[in-house]
Amino acid sequence: MCLIDSPEGVRSCLRCGKESINRKYCSISCAAKHRADQIRIVRVCQVCGKHFVKHGGGKGICCSRRCGFEWQRKQRAEISEEAARKREEERATANTRTCDECGRAFTANITSSRLCSPQCKRTRLRRREREKYSAWRQTIPLVSIKCKWCGAGFHRRGDETRRVFCSIRCGNRWVATQRRQRLRGAFVEAVSIGNLIERDKGICGLCGEHVIVNARVPHPLAPTIDHIYPISKGGKHMMGNVQLAHFRCNALKSDAIVTTPPPGTSNSKSDNLS
Repeated sequence: MCLIDSPEGVRSCLRCGKESINRKYCSISCAAKHRADQIRIVRVCQVCGKHFVKHGGGKGICCSRRCGFEWQRKQRAEISEEAARKREEERATANTRTCDECGRAFTANITSSRLCSPQCKRTRLRRREREKYSAWRQTIPLVSIKCKWCGAGFHRRGDETRRVFCSIRCGNRWVATQRRQRLRGAFVEAVSIGNLIERDKGICGLCGEHVIVNARVPHPLAPTIDHIYPISKGGKHMMGNVQLAHFRCNALKSDAIVTTPPPGTSNSKSDNLS
C-alpha cells in the first residue's frame, strides 16, 4: 500500500486504508496486525503434526494450548525417564562388586552383599561346614590298631570305631571269605540262575517285575540269587530258600527277611522251607 500525503497532513492507514493524521496506522491493533502479516511463518505442530502460522510471542512449537500442554507433559515424562536411567546407571556402577565365592561381577541390591546368588551362599556355607568339620577332626587323637584281615598296622581316629580294615580291598576280601565259610556250613544243594529263571518264570520275587535275562551285574535289572532267609541269620543254601530277584532289589533288601510275597505271586517258595 502506498502512503498518501495531503497538504493538510492527513494519511491513510497502511492496513485498513482509514484516514489518520500524520500516522502510518489508524490504531495500535492495525499496526500489530500489519507487522504480523509481513512476517508469516508456517510451522508444524510437534504434537499433532498440523501446519499453523505463528502469531505473537512464544516458541511456536504447538498449534494450540491443548497441544502445548500435551507437549509439556511428554517433555516432563522424558526428563523423568532420563533422570531415572541415569540414577540406575549410577547405582549399578556404585554397587558393582565381585562375588567372594565364584569371582563373578554382579550388581548388589544390598550394601552388605558379598555373594552373587543363593547358590553361592549355599556353596560357601557347605565349604565352611566342611572346613569346620575338618578342623574338628584334626583335634581327635589317632589310635594305632591292626587290620582285621591282613594284620598290618594302621592309624585311625578315635571316632572311627567301625573302621577295622586298613583298606577297602581288605574289607572286601574279609566279607567274601566270611560268606564262603557261611555257604560251606549252610550248603544243601547247588543253585543256579538258569534254574531260578525257569522256575520263577523270570519274575523278581521282591517286586514282581520281570528281570532282564541277558543283563549282567551291576545292571539294576540283572537276575541274581536272593536267599529268602539270609544265610547270616541261619538260612540254608537250597532251592527252597532262594528266589529270583533284581540286582537292585536284592541290594536294597540286604539281609532283611521279607515274608510278604509281591502282588501276583504265590508263597510256594516259603512253603518249601517247612
